[in-house]
Amino acid sequence: MAGPVEVLDAVFVALTQRQWNWERTEDGIQVTTSNLVTDFFFNFVFDEGSETFLMTCAFSLESHDEEIARLITLMNFRTRFGHLVLEEEAGVIMWRYGLPLPGNTVFNVCQCEELINQALQNCDICYKAMKFIEENQMSAQGAMEMASFPTQGNA
Repeated sequence: MAGPVEVLDAVFVALTQRQWNWERTEDGIQVTTSNLVTDFFFNFVFDEGSETFLMTCAFSLESHDEEIARLITLMNFRTRFGHLVLEEEAGVIMWRYGLPLPGNTVFNVCQCEELINQALQNCDICYKAMKFIEENQMSAQGAMEMASFPTQGNA
């Protein structure tokens, strides 16, 4: 059986490679990191009861209207794995993913890296789209398309 130590060791290595500061909690690892526009809050946990690795990445919800809820629904249709949820009480939008690791299943650093990359990509697009909705009164569909448009460099 994959255990919490082995799973969280892979997380620790991935975070160290990224040079991210992390904090050990009673049941996992927490990280706060920033991109150019907002902070992302990660939580990594191994649930022994279900033998599942659980990962979340959240960012602050600055306002809420129906278009933000529509945005979450639209983004979940295009997300390869994991899903976004609107946690109004906590004031965040959160990307969640659970990976079952039954028996002797191994969880490695490459898997952890891919999950972190997917979380960052989905949260980054969602955050940018949310800002388009808030600041430009765009529709959820238009905001998602605009936020998903690939760009390079900094203006």
